[in-house]
Amino acid sequence: MFKYICETVLHDKLRWSHQTVTCVAQKTPPDWKNQCGDAAQHVSFAVTFSNTPPEAILNGDQTGVKPIPLSKYTWAPQGAKQVDGFGKEEKRQFTLMVTTSCAGDILPMQCIWAGKTANSLPNPHAHAKAEADGH
Repeated sequence: MFKYICETVLHDKLRWSHQTVTCVAQKTPPDWKNQCGDAAQHVSFAVTFSNTPPEAILNGDQTGVKPIPLSKYTWAPQGAKQVDGFGKEEKRQFTLMVTTSCAGDILPMQCIWAGKTANSLPNPHAHAKAEADGH
């Protein structure tokens, strides 16, 4: 009920709409197709020349994970060109590393924590409990 009332007031009375918080997009290099082709040829040559088994060919990627997820949506006046969002500049996060092999195996995920203060790392008691649980 509260959500309905809020949406009615925001949309009908204030003329606001639910929008995505704006941000700058990444730039793709102009020769990205050539770079991808060159990388594929390098990998293909190395794998063929050294007779590498599929289990040893790995593909990894990393992503930043925010411990306190924030929505990238907010309410703003309809037609707004810039939309400010709470916590958009939040920098605290850890890196999650996900790796798979060419044989189809998914390797255990790695959480990478770093920082300049003790507050940027997980609680030491949580680490001990996780290790005791087999992680």
